[in-house]
Amino acid sequence: MKTLGPWLVLGTILGGTAAFAQSGEGCTHDRLHVGSTPVDVMLCVAAGEKPRQHRGGAVDVGVVETFSANGTSFSRNVPLEFMDDSESTRTMDDVSLRQLAIDRTLHLTMRYGAGTVHLEHALLLPDAIRLK
Repeated sequence: MKTLGPWLVLGTILGGTAAFAQSGEGCTHDRLHVGSTPVDVMLCVAAGEKPRQHRGGAVDVGVVETFSANGTSFSRNVPLEFMDDSESTRTMDDVSLRQLAIDRTLHLTMRYGAGTVHLEHALLLPDAIRLK
């Protein structure tokens, strides 16, 4: 049951909030290791949000980013602009981990396609340590 613990807590936190997507629908999960600390990352397309495509090919998508470690978690509902790349689109985002008692920043590269956001690459800043 220990491996399910963080996701059960996360599901309880997000369960009552209509702005967030269902935990399994349009969501992806990754585990990154910041030193010896595992950091769980869940990326979801925001519930009720429909991607909007610009004339130049860029796509606006509402994304819920949830990060958990050290027995705590936080979520951000952010509008991201993905650059068009035919079948999928990509964007980058920087996220401070201070709310998880980690004094570092994640630099994320995300891909959107078929209604789901995927974490493609993750760097730990300021040292640019590759986590994924």
